[in-house]
Amino acid sequence: MANDAFSVTLTVQYTPPGAAANSGLASLASTGTENAQSVGRLDIPAGTTIDTVFPIPFGGVGEAKVCVVQNLMSSAIGIRLNGAIADDFELGPGQTFALIGGVVGGTTPLISVDIVTTVDPTVTEYINYWTMGD
Repeated sequence: MANDAFSVTLTVQYTPPGAAANSGLASLASTGTENAQSVGRLDIPAGTTIDTVFPIPFGGVGEAKVCVVQNLMSSAIGIRLNGAIADDFELGPGQTFALIGGVVGGTTPLISVDIVTTVDPTVTEYINYWTMGD
């Protein structure tokens, strides 16, 4: 896989001030190339203890240009970026974190994402992820 193209479109529907409900719409697009990707789903088994760290598999991606993490769990998860030892932030149930387009050269790239459990799940739950980059 060498310099394959990617395209990401993010559509946001919202209510502008003084306007009809959900009448605002913005569509944001980003394109680029990537040499590696890792796409999949993490299983978070029942009985996993609080504060268990699960790395998002980056595979051959050294620096992410696209990284999307979708929390399908019924509880919040902690997110740690670039090897942080504490949560940078939490994603609630159904929420999504996305970096689209990478970062400007000479700044700190995204090289890893870990998710951290905040409860002990009683059933197997899931996290979806998509990473693309070089």
